[in-house]
Amino acid sequence: MIRRRFAVRFAMQLAVAGVTLVISAMIIVIWILGKFEDIQINRNFAPMGISRLISESDIDSKGLIIDSDLLQRLQEDGGWLQSLDAKGNVLQSFNTSNDLPSHYVPGQLMDYWLGNEPFPYKLGLWIQEKDGNLYTLLYGARSKTKDLLQRIIEDSHLLDHQISYSDDTLVQLNKTGGWVQVLDREGTEVASWRKPEGVSPLYTLQELALGSLNQAQYGIVMDTQYDNRTGLTWVLQYPMEGIGSQPARVPFLKSEAQVMIIGIVAFLVSAFLVFILLSFWYANRFGMPVLYILGWIQRLGKGEYNEHVRVGSEGRNHKGNWKRGYRIFSEVMDSIDSLAITLRAGKDSEEQTQKNREEWIAGVTHDMKTPLASIQGYAHMLEAEKYSWSEEEVRQFASTILEKTSYMNNLINDLALSYRLKNGVIPVTFEERDICVLLSDSVLRATSHPVYEGSRVRCLTPSTSMMSAVYPPWFDRIVDNIIANGLIHNSPGTRMDIELTELPLNGWRIDFKDNGEGMDQQTITRLFDRYYRGTNTDSAMEGSGLGMAVTKELVQAMGGRIQVNSELGQGTVISIIWDA
Repeated sequence: MIRRRFAVRFAMQLAVAGVTLVISAMIIVIWILGKFEDIQINRNFAPMGISRLISESDIDSKGLIIDSDLLQRLQEDGGWLQSLDAKGNVLQSFNTSNDLPSHYVPGQLMDYWLGNEPFPYKLGLWIQEKDGNLYTLLYGARSKTKDLLQRIIEDSHLLDHQISYSDDTLVQLNKTGGWVQVLDREGTEVASWRKPEGVSPLYTLQELALGSLNQAQYGIVMDTQYDNRTGLTWVLQYPMEGIGSQPARVPFLKSEAQVMIIGIVAFLVSAFLVFILLSFWYANRFGMPVLYILGWIQRLGKGEYNEHVRVGSEGRNHKGNWKRGYRIFSEVMDSIDSLAITLRAGKDSEEQTQKNREEWIAGVTHDMKTPLASIQGYAHMLEAEKYSWSEEEVRQFASTILEKTSYMNNLINDLALSYRLKNGVIPVTFEERDICVLLSDSVLRATSHPVYEGSRVRCLTPSTSMMSAVYPPWFDRIVDNIIANGLIHNSPGTRMDIELTELPLNGWRIDFKDNGEGMDQQTITRLFDRYYRGTNTDSAMEGSGLGMAVTKELVQAMGGRIQVNSELGQGTVISIIWDA
């Protein structure tokens, strides 16, 4: 049961942890994809960024695009957007200037787009569907340094790898905080103006392309123009706004790689947090009960057995039930609880046994001293020379001495028999006898003593034979002890009825019922305890005082059982039962 509970609990917890990690991974992947898309949009705002903004925008009843984010992004990018119909008429404009036409001749627009005709803006043209409508979109952006770069070329003077400009051009260049490089057909620098240290004097085709396209990545705006007259390439570079005047270094990792690393680190951190929380949870849910159990076992080792009754303790609530976090170990703690109860009962029994043993030793000592004192007294009387005893007195003294020595002998024999029965070391041979006849004979022998009045004991047996395997001497001793216990320890005139009945499945039962004073529960519980009480020899009845303890052990040795029912003032019924 506890194994299955542990398996289910661990499986559920690991499943929850796994689901949490999967959800975290999905969130991180979505974030990474979004970042990748943002990177691509920043690199290619037209058409990727504009296409996404338009796809996410609303359309009014006239079919016009409504989106404040689109206008804001166009302003940040420094571009403009126009929506055209099939004939080239401008239907809608975003962030446009006054120098743009409101109508485009289709053929002329194609020349503008393909670069066959001069146009002050770099154009992008594409067609996009939105809510069932087909939109023709024209995007334009003008380089902030296009005019400046043309002026730099026209106003330059090259001399000994140096470039000089007029004052007006220098004013414009100083505003940008940039520098100029002139490259030959191989990409090698032939002249420069205010080039910072660390800037490369050699450019490949790929470096010029990446520098122009990935300006945000490098933090440098690069604008180039090829001069057909001289075969030279002019390069103008300046820091992006907010970056500073120093040239940007090539980043150690690309933007995509940075995003991937951030995503992986975020996942690892989330996994680490999940496992940390899971560890704390395990420590609290399983560690605390285990420590509680260990502490409980240690207290048991010190003899503290009262944990099972401590309401409101660490492991129990105010109702005495196990707290929620401790219920998974309920079988273990219930077992320890049962062990504590057993140990407590064993300790109490040991203490009670020790007390009873001391009482029994005191009683047996008293029982031994009493006859010894009588024997010693009569011996001194016989020894005394100043007295002359008659023959009758000597016989009387001898009779008393024999009676006391007989009592002592019976006491010693009963003690030996009791311990031998307890240890099962008495080999006897059971005989198949008629219990009806055997009981009648045993009762007759027991009641023949003068102390018993024969009319005080009545024996009832069935008319048919009832055969069973018993040891007759033990059977006689059982009957004699029970009769003696019922008549000796009750007031004179107490009657006893003995009845033998047959039980189903060939069993039989003998009830010894008296009308005496009865017994309380404590006496019933300890009736067959060898250490309960010895019998004083001042009693008129012969015996050792261990009769009922020996009786129980004899019954059990022959395969039977004995039980007692009694109430104060209602008499006592002692039953010996042999089940089939």
